[in-house]
Amino acid sequence: MHDEPKVTSRPNLEPPQRTPLFFGFVGGNRLAQLRGAAQKMPLRTLALFSILWLLWTTGYTASVLFQNTTCWPAVCTSPHAAYLVPVFGVLLLPRKHWWFMAALFGGLFILGLADSIYVPAIHATAVKIFVVLMGLLTLGLGIGSGLLAQHFGQRYGRSDPRVTPDLLIIGTVFLTTILNGLLLLFTGKVLAQGLHLPAEIMSTLGYGMELTAHIVQRSIRLALVGQMALVALCLPLTKQQKLLLLGVVPIFALLYWLQITEHMLFPELEVTVLLLAFANLMPPGVTARAILFGAVPFAFTTGVFTMPSLMPHHGLTTTEALSSILALVLAFNVAIRQVRSHEAQHLDEHLRRMEKIQGFADVGRFIVDFPRQEIVLDAAAQQIVSCPRVVGLLDFMNALRADSLSHLDMKNPRSFESAVLHLAACDTRAAQDLKVYIWYEIQPGQTLIGHGFLLDVTREQEREAKLRFALKRLEEESQKQGRIFSVIGHELRAPVSVMAMLIDQMNRDGDWSTSGPAMKQACDQALETLGNMRLSINPELNLPSRKLDLPPLHILKRLETMYAHAAQQAGMSLTIDQPNTAPANLRLDETRIQQILGNLIRNAILHSGGRTIRLSVQLRPKDPALCNQDAVLWTVTDDGVGLSPVDAAALFEPFKRGERATVDGSGLGLYIAHNTATQLGGTLRVAPNQATGTRFELHLPVTDPSPLDGDTIFR
Repeated sequence: MHDEPKVTSRPNLEPPQRTPLFFGFVGGNRLAQLRGAAQKMPLRTLALFSILWLLWTTGYTASVLFQNTTCWPAVCTSPHAAYLVPVFGVLLLPRKHWWFMAALFGGLFILGLADSIYVPAIHATAVKIFVVLMGLLTLGLGIGSGLLAQHFGQRYGRSDPRVTPDLLIIGTVFLTTILNGLLLLFTGKVLAQGLHLPAEIMSTLGYGMELTAHIVQRSIRLALVGQMALVALCLPLTKQQKLLLLGVVPIFALLYWLQITEHMLFPELEVTVLLLAFANLMPPGVTARAILFGAVPFAFTTGVFTMPSLMPHHGLTTTEALSSILALVLAFNVAIRQVRSHEAQHLDEHLRRMEKIQGFADVGRFIVDFPRQEIVLDAAAQQIVSCPRVVGLLDFMNALRADSLSHLDMKNPRSFESAVLHLAACDTRAAQDLKVYIWYEIQPGQTLIGHGFLLDVTREQEREAKLRFALKRLEEESQKQGRIFSVIGHELRAPVSVMAMLIDQMNRDGDWSTSGPAMKQACDQALETLGNMRLSINPELNLPSRKLDLPPLHILKRLETMYAHAAQQAGMSLTIDQPNTAPANLRLDETRIQQILGNLIRNAILHSGGRTIRLSVQLRPKDPALCNQDAVLWTVTDDGVGLSPVDAAALFEPFKRGERATVDGSGLGLYIAHNTATQLGGTLRVAPNQATGTRFELHLPVTDPSPLDGDTIFR
């Protein structure tokens, strides 16, 4: 029998929860998530979308009107304040709602020209056509910019781990806004010439020498606002960042007071420098919101960034030009900090995941300080081995099983690099198997330090042990089957050869009187061999039999009749002893008892080499062999050569034959007899201390532990 390896229970570690990769959303694709949310809540999204852009366009237009200035059509439409509406509509709204985005743009485009309504030239038919065509072109360029940004984000957003789809979209929108402003300027001039507008109307519309500078400045500021709006959408604020923003926005109230009290000499330059300082000191999400909620309201209420550059025939001052250059630096600075912030977040997230995976995978780190004879464990290693942070090296070695100490040579620590160490069970820790890897370095002062990893491989070792056990059992079963087939071939060869010879003899002379008994004996031998093989492979398939009431001596006399001739041919006699304690009548399993005793008798005839075989049966009250139950003792005794100690130790194992055996056999007879006795609730053993010969004792209970009726099949 083989003991199956014991499996120790281990706690199940829950896998780490899925954590967003970048700024609270998965994969750095926040805009796509917002577009998905808009598809689920269309009315709410469209209402919010309309309100925000209405506030932006009306605020910009009102800023110009309040300053008593005029936004000339050539300037206002290159690009228009509502240019960002189709850009954001493509990025955030599902395609089925683009019609709404186009309608909203049309209304805001007309609203943006409200300050030009009093320009006489605006009422000319050719000018109206010019304005409509510029509006359609602006809408087309906005949609194209949004589609181009989406394309770059989806195609190249995952090719470089330093950027994401959102980062590429923001950069594309910023650049295309500036380029589209220049394209609108060039296209506007071409349209004006195509419509044959007179020179005076061209001048009234704002086409002059300084127009290019005005439009470049306007495009840069519009691109900066679009960039900050996208950054704000993509970067949700933490609690600490929200508190920081609350402290920054009131600064613009102070700037407003300084402006209206005329304490600011160069407001555009000063505010841009302040924003640039914010961009260098604060996270990009806070900077973006500071511009949207601080700088934009400041510009709308004071006219800074809106009034000076919108006046026709007014060249840019040095401060305005420098302000535009610093605005480009500001946009670039925010983009760089956003990339770096993403890289830092990406790295931090990887580290957090590694820590979670490390805990989940039962991996820990440790340091071995050999001069101090101490082991320093990290948090994961402490959890694995249930030990404090610092453990004495000797204490750790004492916790190991004896078979693990052979791996450790403290006189030569460097001889150990990796091994599986076995921690013995204790009160606070179950038995564990640890895979340990270690490498060494010499610290200043010739101090030897070991660094290593340890992995909990208890489950793997248990699975490996179970696999080895299963393979061993499979190999033994395979060998057993091979021996069985070999024995079957060997045992059947003799009776089959005899039957073939007898058939030939009958064909020649046809004398059944001499060939018939021999033929029957050969058939019986072959059938007996097959039956033994069947019972050795599947003992539970033994033929069913009935328990009947009959005298035990009846079974012995039947066995005497069956084997008398075979014993006589072997020069032996078969006798029955009838002691006074022989029971008169019992409920017996006749078939199985005959099977057991028949195997014992055949074994004595073939292998004992004696002269006499004695059979007996008697009652044994409170038989010690059956835990003091009342029993029936059946014995088969011969006066032959007996058994050696080696033979007696392996007597009932399959395919085991005595070293004195001189007759061929399968080695299964006694094995089958022993199993059958066990099935009957009894025991079969060899009586010890026999001076000569061998005595087999079959102890069977008088009453079966589960009494059965006489007609019940016993299996």
